[in-house]
Amino acid sequence: MAAEHFHDTFPQAELYWILGNDQWEKIHTWYKPSRLAELLTFVVFPRNRKPVKKNGIRSLFINCSHPASSSEARDRLGKHDATDNLLTRGVASYIEEKQLYAPKALAH
Repeated sequence: MAAEHFHDTFPQAELYWILGNDQWEKIHTWYKPSRLAELLTFVVFPRNRKPVKKNGIRSLFINCSHPASSSEARDRLGKHDATDNLLTRGVASYIEEKQLYAPKALAH
């Protein structure tokens, strides 16, 4: 687990995980959510709905709005839809060059 790797590598560091409210709402479905809660603080972007605190999980809620959503970007990329309002040209070019969301990459 990446969080454990960084915790072990940098034991004195405070670790943060940035995510949107869509993922925050289903954090309980993630792999080992209680272990993640021990290791880090979640930084949550609201995404059109105010996040709700969760017992036993450190969190910070950011009061801002931005159209970017990694879930939406992956979905659009998989469908070859426009991502202009979600990704910079550089990020979109890198993803295309490395074929990060090509159908065979998604199957793994």
